[in-house]
Amino acid sequence: MPPIIPKVARPWPGVASIDVKEVEAILQEKFQWKHVPRPFQTAAIIAQLQRNDVLLHAGTGMGKTAVAAGPYGHPQAEGMTTFFVSPLIALQEEQVATFREEFGLEAVAVNSYGHNPLTNSMMKDICRGRWQIVVISPEMLLSKHFINGVLRNRDLIPRIMAIVVDEAHVVSHWGTDFRKMYGRLGILRALLPRNTPFVAMSATLPPRVRRDVLTKLHLNDEETVMLNLGNDRPNVSLVVRPIHNSMKSFGDLAFVIPEDLERMQDIKKTFIYADSIDDGYAIHDYLRELLPESLRDKGVIRPYNAAYTVEHRMRVMMLFKAGLVRVLVCTDAAGMGCNLPDIDLVVQWKRPSTVSAFIQRAGRAARDPGRTGVAVFLAERTAFKSNLDGLGSELVNERGKSVTKPVKKSVRQSSTYPKASDEYAITHGIRRGTHDGRYDDDKLAEEVAIDFNAIDEGLYSLIQATTCRREIARQIFGNKVPEIPPSAPCCDICCPALLDQVRPAAPSATSETRTSKPTNFAVVPRISDALHEWRMKIWNTYHRNAMWPPTMILSQQVIDKLASSGHVERLKDLETMVGEDWPWFGRYGNDLLEFIHTLDIPPPVPKPKKSRAKRKVREEEDEREEVTEHQSIDPTPTPIDAINATSTLAVIQSRPLLPPTTPAPVTPSPSFPILPPRYMPGHPVSSSSLGPSPYYHPGYHQAQTHFSSSSPTPHSQLPLTSFYGTTAYPFTPAPPHPPLTPSPARHDFTPHYGPLRLPPIPYQPPPPPTPQQAPPVTRNPSGSFEFRHYDPERAQMKRQKPNPS
Repeated sequence: MPPIIPKVARPWPGVASIDVKEVEAILQEKFQWKHVPRPFQTAAIIAQLQRNDVLLHAGTGMGKTAVAAGPYGHPQAEGMTTFFVSPLIALQEEQVATFREEFGLEAVAVNSYGHNPLTNSMMKDICRGRWQIVVISPEMLLSKHFINGVLRNRDLIPRIMAIVVDEAHVVSHWGTDFRKMYGRLGILRALLPRNTPFVAMSATLPPRVRRDVLTKLHLNDEETVMLNLGNDRPNVSLVVRPIHNSMKSFGDLAFVIPEDLERMQDIKKTFIYADSIDDGYAIHDYLRELLPESLRDKGVIRPYNAAYTVEHRMRVMMLFKAGLVRVLVCTDAAGMGCNLPDIDLVVQWKRPSTVSAFIQRAGRAARDPGRTGVAVFLAERTAFKSNLDGLGSELVNERGKSVTKPVKKSVRQSSTYPKASDEYAITHGIRRGTHDGRYDDDKLAEEVAIDFNAIDEGLYSLIQATTCRREIARQIFGNKVPEIPPSAPCCDICCPALLDQVRPAAPSATSETRTSKPTNFAVVPRISDALHEWRMKIWNTYHRNAMWPPTMILSQQVIDKLASSGHVERLKDLETMVGEDWPWFGRYGNDLLEFIHTLDIPPPVPKPKKSRAKRKVREEEDEREEVTEHQSIDPTPTPIDAINATSTLAVIQSRPLLPPTTPAPVTPSPSFPILPPRYMPGHPVSSSSLGPSPYYHPGYHQAQTHFSSSSPTPHSQLPLTSFYGTTAYPFTPAPPHPPLTPSPARHDFTPHYGPLRLPPIPYQPPPPPTPQQAPPVTRNPSGSFEFRHYDPERAQMKRQKPNPS
């Protein structure tokens, strides 16, 4: 009997011929559209049905999502599946909602966070055509599990409609370092049928990025349907001006909060993009201080970045859509691909990496065609002091020196230009947009050169533009000349009155609220000790058996901040001080505030300034002492009683007696370097006037301790004594105890009391040991050291035992 040949799965051949009018009618009927689809939407949908690749360059809010959903209006597309590659998890959930609500399609987001993780049942459903749109990240799409379970599944081959890459500019921007899987999406060409169409869509595709996307996705330039609508937004005004106040003061952002504000609805819905998360927090604090007292605790201004959980970001975005949050200080985690039609103001703080980044963010303003918005770019003053003249004849390296040799790469990796003169900076707008508008009428240069080969895509040219900024952007992206004039004021060059909407605060006003480097206040030791005790109380009460130390409850950095910042009155003040750095605020914030109110905290006192010369001398002395101390240590084992017994015994006798405590559970931890005796946990300090150490953990001295045989001085690794009422050998005879049990671990204890902050003990040379006091040191079978108590009678009997010989 001949072998059974398995049925060959053939890819979907597509629609042979289709009329444009027919597609328009199908889309209007399927999606209940009252308007006729735009020509680029119809062309991209027909290309997919005829199995052709598409490269679409269209502005934000122009309807690119309909390109992915449109083919399912055709009756022959029933049971097909489109893989929609999306960069952000929060964006994926919103795109799924858009496909379901606006287009009535079955869509699912497959990611590690949501309710639909990549399981075997999910992969079976995808291969059977349950989902028409599968929103997925490039990392999961190219994972080995997904490739073997879905892409190579025979049931999926006849069901693949297209691979749609949303925000395709990140293939070039992120594909080399940040998210390398974007640059490897071209691998799908070898895994999928040959006629599978690829659709790359973006609002920012300058010529260099366009070429890079074509190369990495293996799109044939001749066979690919090119749709370049440009990214001009006629209802969004462009304003670029320098930062006039200190960048640490953030006074140039004062225009975001209107003067004489009474209602939060008077604040425009605003995105403020700061590429640094720390800058975002500082901007949030500055704008919050500008609010009236009645609005400061309402959450009108919120930071939004990837450091927050997905749940928190979703909740904040819902409040922003509802109008309860008016200003988001964010990174690209907010707004990318989101459908927010009522944003009035978008602010870019400092230079982004590329022109594309700014245009993408500016395009998130006024997505509703019936609204108008403003996109503001606040650039550093150094950007106006870079000379762009002669870009074709001279290149500059990172140090600002001329490069005479031609550059081999087609893209200049550095955006460093020769330093320009003051006259050049003035004629390119460095004084425009001040708080009083004194220099708005400065005479500008006739034109500015455009550096098309720069890695920033000509960002400096947009900043220094002396003619219409829309025209500069049109040249950078290769946009067509718009047929419809702008419905909003064009830009600050064509309409200088736009600068009145974005004036910075006066320098005198910003000097009072300048966010300079915070003063270093001195830590109050007794407050710090009290906070340590509170931390230990919380840890012993609720987390005694935890695998992590008490420093996870309250870190030393937070303790120092609380112990040096003076009294804290309100819970909001405590949150402002440590809330962002303290993950336990919601659980222990009230308890900590009540405990702080019981303390007599003095006003903060600045630390005394130390001269550099004295600091250097002190460091050299400490270094010499450390070297001398290490040189004086004998590497050979010495008896334990060789350490100065007199001073140590005096410290022990001065310790108050405390009732016995239950030993704390021992938490295993990784081994750490051996420390000198005076730094070992449990070792007494040199002065008896300090009292009981606040860093001592009661159960520490009762824990078994094991030491590596590789240590040159094993005797120095044992605790010399406990702190409270129990003395150990050699000062008084110690009670017998069972021998130590060998353990492969170097240490089986974890210091649960925070870092030891004890004063250094001056080194004293040990007295010569006496034979009667030296305990024998033996090795047990495991290789670790074992110390036995010295018995004089037993030693005398051994000496008197006759020799058999």
